Amino acid sequence: MSLRTAVLSLLLLLAACGGGSGSSNTTPVSLPSASSSGDNSQPANTAVDNYVQQQLLAQSIPGLALVVRQNDKIVYAKGYGYASLEQAIPATTEQRFQIGSITKQFTAAAVMLLVEDGKMALDDKISKYLGAVPPEWEPITVRQILTHTSGLPQDISNADYDATNQHGAYTTDQILAVLETYKPQTVPGTTYAYSNVGYELMGIIIEKASGIFFGDLIQSRIFTPLGMSSARVIGFGDQSGTAMGYVMQNGHPAPLPMTSVSAGGQSWYRTGAGGIQMSASDLAKWDATVGTEKILKKSSWDQIWAPGALVQVGEGYTIHYGLGWFLSDYNGHPKVYHSGGMPSFTTDYLHYTNDKLSVIVLTNLGTQWTDSETISRTIANMYVPGILPQ
Repeated sequence: MSLRTAVLSLLLLLAACGGGSGSSNTTPVSLPSASSSGDNSQPANTAVDNYVQQQLLAQSIPGLALVVRQNDKIVYAKGYGYASLEQAIPATTEQRFQIGSITKQFTAAAVMLLVEDGKMALDDKISKYLGAVPPEWEPITVRQILTHTSGLPQDISNADYDATNQHGAYTTDQILAVLETYKPQTVPGTTYAYSNVGYELMGIIIEKASGIFFGDLIQSRIFTPLGMSSARVIGFGDQSGTAMGYVMQNGHPAPLPMTSVSAGGQSWYRTGAGGIQMSASDLAKWDATVGTEKILKKSSWDQIWAPGALVQVGEGYTIHYGLGWFLSDYNGHPKVYHSGGMPSFTTDYLHYTNDKLSVIVLTNLGTQWTDSETISRTIANMYVPGILPQ
């Protein structure tokens, strides 16, 4: 089956930073006492272990994978709880989790690779790559989509979810036709408004500009060179070693299996907004290269991490959005970061640039029920006191 025309299940169509619920006939599973597994050669961090175990039980999270990198090396890597409650498989840092909107930084990286290749420019209008577009789309640029200032809405409507679920396999142009029905809700270039629709569209723009399916491009230009062997678009390849995702039903985690990709059996593909899965260990490999010239030039990172849109102002901090990353500075501790939420997975990834500290937290419970951001920030504060709250 061609990757270009392959599509993912309705599960992946739900918002890359949104929530969902499981089937009503799924049998609830009681949460056993949390376990933990890690590299036996690393000294145990009792404070971290106790905190994570407490959070798993308090939030009913089946499993969590944690990696902490400090001063350019992994200082803690551990799995807690279960990748599969039904099979009592302990969670580890080597199992794939859906990373949700952390995908967006890979989408932005793919764009910058094409910018470096001379195949795209950030201030090009998207019509350069898509051809004729709705009149309301004419002013929209590549940069505006990447900075969430295109004005496009956050998500596709429930009605369109239902319609796409009945459609069967889509071509790229059929997906584009659905997206073209969504109009900007604010004047492009004027207002920050988080848009999964925009990033979904960017996956198509990348394909149009490069002639290569988005998933193939990041596989060949990012994942393979970095040895990220678990990383892939959701649903493609061998799924052994992939954590089961869960939703809450009747107060207990219940599994939400991902339908395997098959011709005619899927409704959509979800790539640019939140369509990647990988292990915490492989995300750590990516973390080791961000800001370096291993994959992208320094000039590209300067663009990616330039404050592109003001998101929020608080006491002692501001939050901006760059290209695929949030940017914040609290109490002299600047960081670049992104969370990810899927119906049955919730994740968070922090990269403190000056403190040389990164925290990766991947969980297999849906975003509606999980607070992974508090977990990651609390752990960061254990390694560098005063780094909280934003």
